[in-house]
Amino acid sequence: MFMKLFLDDFSMFNDLNTHLTKLQLCFDKCRKFDISSNLEKCMFFMHLDIILGYVVSKEGKLQDLKKILAIIHMLTSKTPKDIQVFNGMAQYYWCFIKNFIFIMVPITKLLWKTKAFEWIIECQ
Repeated sequence: MFMKLFLDDFSMFNDLNTHLTKLQLCFDKCRKFDISSNLEKCMFFMHLDIILGYVVSKEGKLQDLKKILAIIHMLTSKTPKDIQVFNGMAQYYWCFIKNFIFIMVPITKLLWKTKAFEWIIECQ
């Protein structure tokens, strides 16, 4: 696999030896299906960049230190709205956190409509 497709975007990743060939395949498909590109938004041969909010390099998808610091420095969330904001930020990095779903269970339960909102120590 050398390409990821998104709703209105795509990213290609491969080694320098095959990059031009695969880029040509991609452009051929775009022409075939009459898909245009905005050249001002196109980036070629990037070795490190932020794409869709992730730091992407030849090593793969990396954490963005700014986002990690934002989560670390958030005040303790103790209202449903605060929990939703924290949950959204934390879910952005679920792929880097082992057992993320199990860690988030107590916090997610706070948002259930069938239970009264009660901050407990497990949520900390």
